[in-house]
Amino acid sequence: MNLEAQYNNRALVPDHPAVMQRWRETAEAARAAHPPLEIAYGPGTREVMDLFEAAPGAPIAVFLHGGYWQALDKSWFSGLAPALLAHGISLAIPSYDLCPAVRLGTILRQVRVAVDAVRERSGARPVVFGHSAGGHMAACMLSEGRASAAVAISGIFDLAPLIPTSLNTAL
Repeated sequence: MNLEAQYNNRALVPDHPAVMQRWRETAEAARAAHPPLEIAYGPGTREVMDLFEAAPGAPIAVFLHGGYWQALDKSWFSGLAPALLAHGISLAIPSYDLCPAVRLGTILRQVRVAVDAVRERSGARPVVFGHSAGGHMAACMLSEGRASAAVAISGIFDLAPLIPTSLNTAL
């Protein structure tokens, strides 16, 4: 079993630059149509989240982005906002520091603080969802009682297979 081939998504998807370009374009269009409120949840430059508010008091979902804890930020995923807003659901998308500048434990602490800030703002535990590394973090938030529900899209839950791969260099 070649773990590098199984876990290196960019190598697995040769047209990933085009896919990511569509993500960027969709996100930019959503930000133009629905400018988010940027909220600091900590002192660091990446400890900020975008809040796309459907209405005061609307339920809030939190999206945790993937990128193997070492790539991307909140701005890549604004394209999720229009569909949720159309159904009266606000969306918060936090950024967080990335590996190798910080360890995974620091990222999880930052995500806890971000989710708790959303809970304080809304008065209720949010639904949390994410993909890849974000799926891992969404499951962590649910297991800790910080979320009312979680959806983990292609989450990475067993981290041990990453150890012998190139992805572990930064982790």
